[in-house]
Amino acid sequence: VLSGCPQELLQLTVPVADSVFWASSTGLSCITCFNPSLNVNGNAQYVSISYYPCAIRIDTFNITETYPTIISNLHQLTYCDGQAAQLNAPPGNISWSPTAGLSCGNCSNPGFIVNGNIQYISASYNNCLLYVDTFDITAVPSLKTGNSQSHSLCLNESLQIQFSVADSIKWSPSNSLSCDNCFDPIITSAGSAQFIGTSWQNCDIHVDTINIVHVPDKIRGARQSLSACLGTDLQLQVMPADSISWFPSANLSCWNCPVTLAHIYGSTQIFANSFNICEIITDTFDIVLSNNSNADAGLDRNISLGDEVELGSATGLTYLWQPWETLDCPTCSNPIASPEETTTYYLQFTDSAGCISYDSVTVFVTDNCLMFIPNAFTPNNDGLNDFFGLVSDSPSLEVLSFEIYNRWGERIYESNTAKGWDGSHNGKDCQTDVYIYKLKYLCGTTDYSKLGKFSLIR
Repeated sequence: VLSGCPQELLQLTVPVADSVFWASSTGLSCITCFNPSLNVNGNAQYVSISYYPCAIRIDTFNITETYPTIISNLHQLTYCDGQAAQLNAPPGNISWSPTAGLSCGNCSNPGFIVNGNIQYISASYNNCLLYVDTFDITAVPSLKTGNSQSHSLCLNESLQIQFSVADSIKWSPSNSLSCDNCFDPIITSAGSAQFIGTSWQNCDIHVDTINIVHVPDKIRGARQSLSACLGTDLQLQVMPADSISWFPSANLSCWNCPVTLAHIYGSTQIFANSFNICEIITDTFDIVLSNNSNADAGLDRNISLGDEVELGSATGLTYLWQPWETLDCPTCSNPIASPEETTTYYLQFTDSAGCISYDSVTVFVTDNCLMFIPNAFTPNNDGLNDFFGLVSDSPSLEVLSFEIYNRWGERIYESNTAKGWDGSHNGKDCQTDVYIYKLKYLCGTTDYSKLGKFSLIR
């Protein structure tokens, strides 16, 4: 004979045999095992038949359901009308009555919103104990008050509002607010809107309404026409603002600064949008490429050594030629160049609009006065190297003077022709030694001088 409370878990056990069979199987966890379990659900009888070699064992189990112990509790609670509250009953298999208004009808701690006086009863069954809890809810009427405010704001303008601290507060809607449960939220205007803040202090409810009226932004701007040189940087400037945006931003040194540099590739239009509270400023810059003249140093030239040539350029404001050493006027538009060797001249040209450009010209110099002067001779009348002088086939070469000096600086020979020295002085042969020559000659229209030494060998 076994007894148990309703739904209490019991286990039936018979000795181990070859096999067993339970004749009454309703509610048993297993009908062929030696220790099935069941949950008590009223009075019942279970019979098991165990089989042994040459024997049968029959066991009878009478189950008697006993009634649980009832424990009653009364809870008297007082809340503010409209307040959120929570009930707490002992854990177990639980049910509530009534369930209307409760967040959960079969849990031990349902929540609810106080709405007048009401009574809730919970029945919680646990280990043969039945807890019956009665909750008498007394609602204290709430006093509702409120204020209304109106503010005018521009788009994206911010406003911080202040309210007295209470137990709690909730704002709706919460978009455009810095927080939805604080007493000093910041509103950032996105247009006309209404915000409602509900605060609770004890049983008092305070409902405040904030009306935001959108004020349209003032739109203004200026237009400028500017000229610039190709390839230069032009400075553009607007007044400082809360934020600035330049467009198109390609070829700009900074797209969100009050001052930026625009690299000029051609005529264009650039805009600057400046944003302040309640104000949008759009400045337009019309940039026109200056009608500048390009530098023109002329075509490359070919001259003979000793000649000169005039270089040319377009009419402008300033000129600067480099290198300047072989020019008669490096800051003139048409300088005269007289290089002694092939030279490239570079021109920096500034036109009347102030635009700078560059060009170059090369003057190729051909030396038509090529000559040969030996460094030794042997005046021994053998017909080879008997005279010392210059050798040249240049038709533009003209000897002006040809002088020879000994090591003591005495001039021992002088001539104004290309005829050479025979190695004698005052009718006597000069000794083997090193001598100095000085040569002055014309190549074209230019005077030149040469100084050198040579050996007389006997």
